[in-house]
Amino acid sequence: MTALAVVLVLAAGCSDDEPSAAPDPSPTASTSDAGAESPSPTPSSPSVEPAAGPELRVKRFSVRAPEGWEISPEGDPYTAQAYVSTGIDTLFIGEYPDLAQGTMSVEDSARARMRSAVYRQQPKLQPFVTVGGDKWYHIAGQIDAASYLLDYGTVKDGLSLSVTLTFALDVPAEERERIAAAVLATVTVD
Repeated sequence: MTALAVVLVLAAGCSDDEPSAAPDPSPTASTSDAGAESPSPTPSSPSVEPAAGPELRVKRFSVRAPEGWEISPEGDPYTAQAYVSTGIDTLFIGEYPDLAQGTMSVEDSARARMRSAVYRQQPKLQPFVTVGGDKWYHIAGQIDAASYLLDYGTVKDGLSLSVTLTFALDVPAEERERIAAAVLATVTVD
């Protein structure tokens, strides 16, 4: 099993529902182009504390949920879910065969995900992020009257991988992004 270290830069402008105070002068985030990959953080960037809750595992892919989250007994060999018992926050992972047989890029995967998603409100493609040295798409936004989505995915070693988090709207943007970074810091692909 190869543990993938995570380097994740979440753009300050990810949230559609909260204005940003001022542009971030640091070179660690880029919001100039939704298709551009976010650069790796500089050494002075704070490190991410990996999630330490229960493990969600599918055939060749796993992550850890935050502490206090519970694993849902539903699922199949290719999907797994965790949730907060006191709210509507969920973590869903999926591992699917790369049906494009290696010809689909992360950009193509992001576009396919955006086209196939059915939400009352459409989330937006954000700058790409780096997880364990691999480029992942990042989709974020309010998806209905009660929920905010953070969706990440990539194509790797013949697999299409996804990590999807949904949160109640009252969860602050900083908390959503901290949880997402903590979960992504635990990504493992066998």
